[in-house]
Amino acid sequence: MKVDVCLIPLEVTEERIKDRVIAVVDVLRASTSIIYALEHNARAVIPTESVADAMDKAQQFERETLLLCGERDGKKIVGFDLGNSPIEYSPDVVKGKTIIFSSTNGSKTLLKTRSAKASIIASFVNLSASVQFLLNQNSDIVIICAGKLDRFSLEDAVCAGFIANMISEQQSDAIFTDGALAASALAMVYGTDLNNMLAGCRHGEYLTSIGMESDLSICAEVDRFTSIPLFRDGKIIRTIVSDLEN
Repeated sequence: MKVDVCLIPLEVTEERIKDRVIAVVDVLRASTSIIYALEHNARAVIPTESVADAMDKAQQFERETLLLCGERDGKKIVGFDLGNSPIEYSPDVVKGKTIIFSSTNGSKTLLKTRSAKASIIASFVNLSASVQFLLNQNSDIVIICAGKLDRFSLEDAVCAGFIANMISEQQSDAIFTDGALAASALAMVYGTDLNNMLAGCRHGEYLTSIGMESDLSICAEVDRFTSIPLFRDGKIIRTIVSDLEN
């Protein structure tokens, strides 16, 4: 089993992901917010690349059945219902709703994985469930860091390193690419205090500067949930790993 890590989205190519199992990581905050939305009983999340795409997709639904959600520069898009803070995706707001989602980095990165064998969304809050799903596929694995505006983000690389290291612990013959080795090393250096790492990384500092500091501790919580968001046929649905085995 080969474990590969794309440290920035620009590294993603068709050849690199085709027929492989993919985990997309956008810790701050798309991965975490999508997991929260589905855990709080949203019907599904539909990722879109742009605001225009989101508006077009919304025309396919009755307005009362959906929520337009997403951000640009960390802030809620004008005219949308929700932004990209996990706090916003509470049960009373999202239950039974289809969420049309457009974020600066995460949704665009996920849409690059259409040709993969399977794609999931991973973060610290569903870390163990993500690892178990990836291992169960008996396939080469690619972990893609969404980064920020196609640039490297420490928090995503550290999370990718956690996933890679946990896979290696359970799969002794796992072979790491250089990207996976780099992420693994970063996880060992910065993974001892996730709250401090998220507060000190550049995107964490930016979120603090725009009043979103409370999101950081939420995104740092490990294994709060035991489900995975599975991307299939253009939408993301909540899935329990054991359900896929039955």
